[in-house]
Amino acid sequence: MKKVSMWILGIVLAVLVVGYGVGIYYYQSHFLPATTISNVNVSGMTQSDAEAAVAKANNERTMTITDQNKEISTIKLQEAGFKPAENDSFDTLLKQQTTFTWPVEFVSNALKSVDANESNEWTVDREAFKSYFDQLDIDQEGATPSTSAQVVINDETKTVEVVPETQGNQVTSDSLADAVLAKVKAGTSELDLADAYVKPEVTSDDEAIQTAKAKLENILSATIGLQIEDEVVNIPSETLAAWVSTNDQGEVQVDEEVIDQYLYEWNVENAGLNQDHQFQSTESGEVTVTSGIYGWYIEREMTTQLVSEAVLSGEDTVVEPNIWGGGYNQDDFFGTSYIEVDLSKQKMFVYIDGEQKIATDIVSGNTGTDTVPGAYEIWNMENPSVLKGYNPRTEKDYAVPVDYWMAFDFTGQGIHDADWQSSFGGDAYQQNGSLGCINTPPQTMAKVYELAYVGLPVIVF
Repeated sequence: MKKVSMWILGIVLAVLVVGYGVGIYYYQSHFLPATTISNVNVSGMTQSDAEAAVAKANNERTMTITDQNKEISTIKLQEAGFKPAENDSFDTLLKQQTTFTWPVEFVSNALKSVDANESNEWTVDREAFKSYFDQLDIDQEGATPSTSAQVVINDETKTVEVVPETQGNQVTSDSLADAVLAKVKAGTSELDLADAYVKPEVTSDDEAIQTAKAKLENILSATIGLQIEDEVVNIPSETLAAWVSTNDQGEVQVDEEVIDQYLYEWNVENAGLNQDHQFQSTESGEVTVTSGIYGWYIEREMTTQLVSEAVLSGEDTVVEPNIWGGGYNQDDFFGTSYIEVDLSKQKMFVYIDGEQKIATDIVSGNTGTDTVPGAYEIWNMENPSVLKGYNPRTEKDYAVPVDYWMAFDFTGQGIHDADWQSSFGGDAYQQNGSLGCINTPPQTMAKVYELAYVGLPVIVF
């Protein structure tokens, strides 16, 4: 009896060993039980059979779209431009199976389905799907777009507030494509249209919104000033509030066009270029010199950048503006080197470093061709030159050669020698006045030209 038992045990062991070997051999070319690829059961299939089964299933795969529990459309995925993402080859998946422990795998796989392609990722040709989307029966007439959360400044209280996002019911080809891909990845074949609504790009909980809120609060509490000569001109907080906002991503931005306009208006009202100035003249006491081309002003392009950066910093900042023109931080605006033209006295004086170098009689313009008073500066010098223009008295064009020419405004006024004048000073201008220029005795003009330079102020009053 004992021998019979041992014989039976031997047969059983032999069967098990043979079965184990057959299993190892079999599962080297077949997938283990309960194995799925892209949600397709490929248990016991060869590589080619599994590839065919998955391809067939993918080709037939659909996504049913419902709206309020009512079916409104069905999408054939591959026909609509969707396709499975490139994954490991079926050959690789087979080789990854643990064939030598197949009995254990057999038991564990029977208990739990294992997808050899767990990611189940698909891709979509968005251009192709857009064309497909346009043919779907999805009514978007009157659909409400979603809005992103925004950080705003309350116009009345001047406080920073967060306007929450709103969820709309608008569907686009991209939003539907994203929703389909998510459902495919989740292994489902039904999609509620609400899951495809375009989401707000920015929500109240986003870090960008909280960062922007804090940044705007810092900006409104900061003091931003312009250093103008020896004075700091602070920009009002309500002005700063009008300069800043947030974009669609919730980021703080500055409207540089508005800053540029602010600087323009400030220049008009305050820049030295646009102001009248008091001047202590040589023979006529203190006089008022009207604005001309001489004087300083804030150059707006670079200064706009400086102010923008200061505002975005959210810190107390004094901006040193970029200044163009003359007279800035200069004693008495005109400094100590200038040409003075006293029309009432018909005299011209040249001062260099505070010292009077030349005093001469002149002939200025007469009624109809007056010399226009103002704060000017020499911007062009020629030696010799030909003066060309139109004479309203003779109603003819003219071309007159001179040895020295110094232009001081942009309308044709300048200082030059005039050998055709028989006398200078006094009331000579009343009989033979110029066309607006300062006629100067030739022998004196040479000395004036030698002392002058481009940028030298010319004060006409």
